[in-house]
Amino acid sequence: MPQLRNDLATDSVIVATRQLIFSLARALVDDPDSVTVAFNERDGLATVILTVATSDLGKMIGKQGRTARSLRTILQAASMKHGVQFSLDIRSLPVSSLDSATPNRAGPIF
Repeated sequence: MPQLRNDLATDSVIVATRQLIFSLARALVDDPDSVTVAFNERDGLATVILTVATSDLGKMIGKQGRTARSLRTILQAASMKHGVQFSLDIRSLPVSSLDSATPNRAGPIF
């Protein structure tokens, strides 16, 4: 896999990728204000950490994982173009982060 020439190029790729995933996720969920995208870089791998509301987790994964797989395919295309290896981690907000205006709100039931 080709190496990027400098950190500035890597930063611009990460910013563009973050904005892309952020925009796609906000369009798919019911609570777009809860969407966050963070990055964790280690050993040449940039992990995209997508966090959504617990109620929207199923929408981000999709039936049989199709939505998540599609997002990973987009990241794979960006990886090939820019030489940065991406992985996607989809998480839900912790129960303590949920709106405190709803008293006695229980966590998700599985």
